[in-house]
Amino acid sequence: MARILLADDHPVVRQGLRLILSCEPGWDICAEAADGEEAVAAAMLYRPDVAILDIAMPGLSGIGACRRIRATLPDCRIAIVTMHEIDELRDAAIAAGASAYLRKSDAEEHLVLAVRALVHHRSYLLDNFARNLQPF
Repeated sequence: MARILLADDHPVVRQGLRLILSCEPGWDICAEAADGEEAVAAAMLYRPDVAILDIAMPGLSGIGACRRIRATLPDCRIAIVTMHEIDELRDAAIAAGASAYLRKSDAEEHLVLAVRALVHHRSYLLDNFARNLQPF
């Protein structure tokens, strides 16, 4: 049984992630959190195998939560799911200990694949982020 923590400040996003992941046999959504501090506390309490974190949450960011979770629970694999297509954020997430980085717009197609990879201690990174973003 793979235990999964979901953390996003938007309840509808958490519900969507839960719907996508709950169809997989052997996966249990053990906890949900609305910000980074709640995510860290839930991780310490429930000790998930996988944590799925939004990058932009009130208070402690997903990257900060990732860093703190990995420092205490090194076997917990972390996926960052975000709307941001900025390479520097992806690089910061990986440096903090994330093993997967997905855009929310790719979640329906890639989230299950990413979590499967994380459960098997593999990384899952999409290399299709914008380079040299220009303001409009």
